[in-house]
Amino acid sequence: MIEIPTKASVLLSIAGVSLLLATVGGAVGSHALGDLDQRALQSFDTAVQFLFFHGLALIAITLVALRGIGGPWLWRSAWLMVLGMLLFCGSIFLRTFGAPAGIVALAPYGGVILMVGWLVFAVSVWRRS
Repeated sequence: MIEIPTKASVLLSIAGVSLLLATVGGAVGSHALGDLDQRALQSFDTAVQFLFFHGLALIAITLVALRGIGGPWLWRSAWLMVLGMLLFCGSIFLRTFGAPAGIVALAPYGGVILMVGWLVFAVSVWRRS
């Protein structure tokens, strides 16, 4: 049996929960959010898509990191993805379900963190650990 480091197990579990929430979010958006205005529904759908794709990316990044590629910077990239998903998607989801409007001020920070995560990923695979 292959031993998986704790940080990889945590990241893969976060990815699984993210994909679960994205799937639930897609169903909720399709069937239960008919009262939202078009802009709010579009924001919700964008958050669902970001959560889904970045959940898959988190799996891929973790698997690449387990191969020893990218060293510690690749692990940092994965954690940046987690933080970015939490801030971007989380703030939009919270707003959709009644949080104060100011919560979505966190979304742009989450988006920037996701972009930085992708940049760190791109650079990390060229670095020697």
